[in-house]
Amino acid sequence: MKLFFILTLFTGCLLQSSYAANSFSLNPGGQHHFNDPVKIISTRATVVNNKIVLDWAVSANKSADRFIIEKSTDGKNYSVAALVFTTENKDEAHYTYFEKINKTKYQYRILAIDNEQKISCSAIIATENVQ
Repeated sequence: MKLFFILTLFTGCLLQSSYAANSFSLNPGGQHHFNDPVKIISTRATVVNNKIVLDWAVSANKSADRFIIEKSTDGKNYSVAALVFTTENKDEAHYTYFEKINKTKYQYRILAIDNEQKISCSAIIATENVQ
């Protein structure tokens, strides 16, 4: 039986991913007026049937445009693992992403992009597969 340890670490969202810094202002000069920015309020990672399952919840879902799941093997260089579009829920909403696991240690982060194209980042979710 394999044990799978999940460790969540606090970190800020660094612009060290595969995005250029100017891609973080995708709608310059936009005149949108949303009261509350989308915030990732919880994250959780579990293993089910040899799959890593990432669950997260957000507040102010009406302000969300999309989510980008990124993963890294070194904690410095991230690549896009998935793009998740939002639901029509206006307030709190829950999302899930999964992929097959292997023996590689991964670190995941979730980028929340709001309707004004501002980005907020979750804490790093680190996985370690132990035999």
